[in-house]
This record gives sequence, structure tokens and C-alpha cells, in this order.
Amino acid sequence: MVGTDTGVGKTVASALLLAAACASGGRAVAYWKPVQTGDEDDAATVRALASASDAEILPNLHAFALPASPHAAAAAQDATIEPEGLDAALARHRAALAGGTLLVELAGGLLVPYRAGERPFTQADWLAHAAAGAHVEVVVVARSGLGTLNHTLLTLEAMRVRHVNVAALLMVGPPHRTNRETLAQLADVPRLIEVAPFEPLDAAAIARAAARPELAGLFARPAARVATP
Repeated sequence: MVGTDTGVGKTVASALLLAAACASGGRAVAYWKPVQTGDEDDAATVRALASASDAEILPNLHAFALPASPHAAAAAQDATIEPEGLDAALARHRAALAGGTLLVELAGGLLVPYRAGERPFTQADWLAHAAAGAHVEVVVVARSGLGTLNHTLLTLEAMRVRHVNVAALLMVGPPHRTNRETLAQLADVPRLIEVAPFEPLDAAAIARAAARPELAGLFARPAARVATP
């Protein structure tokens, strides 16, 4: 799962998709956020909202204290995020799931860098690399309101250039009819799903929303996948 920007609602969307995947039954499911920055624990939030088991929440590969872009947060701790480490962890999780569904939440927007400088490496680079070696479907999370059109269409264009499959576009926030209609016309995605604010935001609300047919349909196909919301 990838967002069009930071703070668009990826973590709540991750909990929603995890709950929907678990409810579909039949295959192992797990959530993984490879890189966490700042003092928030998105994995713990997903665990609570999706009522997930310990086995369904995988540990971060990297966790950095600074609430910043992954490359900056890593540099603040004299660390680096290397593609080889990400690849190895991804391979381990895929093997452990044995054909199940791995839900991967990326950090911020698609072109956020894992590494800058002389050898730049972005989340988009890693996603394209992962997609070249296995079946990967991406769920894009976007704001529903004003300003979303440019961010969303640019994100989708960047993925198509890299030959990454988009499974769905989730528009998070108060329903916005004209934005929805415009993206339905221009985004060219298989599914466009609106996710209104949860009031209250709790496990019961997530469970009710996860039963929506359009969400369950994301996990109805038999092929193993890595879904990156």
C-alpha cells in the first residue's frame, strides 16, 4: 500500500484491508511496514484496529526515532536503508506465508527516498524491483478532498511507467462527488473505493467496513500476492 502523500490514511486503510483479507479466509495473511519513522507505532495501530493476532503483524525491518523521510531518519542515526536488506526480508516473509497475502505499508508517498546522495534509491525503485520478481498489486490511498487530483494522478502515472499493477484506489475522507467522478474518468484503475471517516475509529467499525463486497473482492482471486497499500 502506498499513499499519495504522508498522513493520507494509509495505516487505517491497512487495518481495513488486513481485516478484509482475514475475513476472506483460506490463506495466511500478514501486515508488514518495512520502515517506520517517528514515535508512532503503525504496526500496533493496525493490530488493534484489525483485531489481528501476533502472527499477522510482522516486525519493522527499520524503526527510526526522527519523524522524517526514511533516508533522513536513517541518517540521523548514522544508518542506511539498503535494497538488499529489504529484498531479503521480503523474501523471508513471502516464504513464510507460503502463497498467502502479504500486506506491505510503505512510508509516505511513492517517490520518498530510502537513500539519497550519489546512489539514490526510492520506494518506487524498490516497488518496481519487487514487482519484477513476483505478482504484486498496489493499493493507492489518496485523500478524497481538494488537492487530491494532481497527487493521485501523478502517483498512478509513476507506477505505470514502472510497470507496477494497481489493484485499487482508496479515497479516504468525507465523500467528494466531483473528485470521485473525475478520478473514475481519468485514473483507469480496476476499483475505486471510498472510505469515509470512522466515528468512532475502533475495531468494531473496521470490522463492519471490512465486510463491504468491494473490499472482500480484492482478496477473492486465488493467486498469491503482495499488496502494498
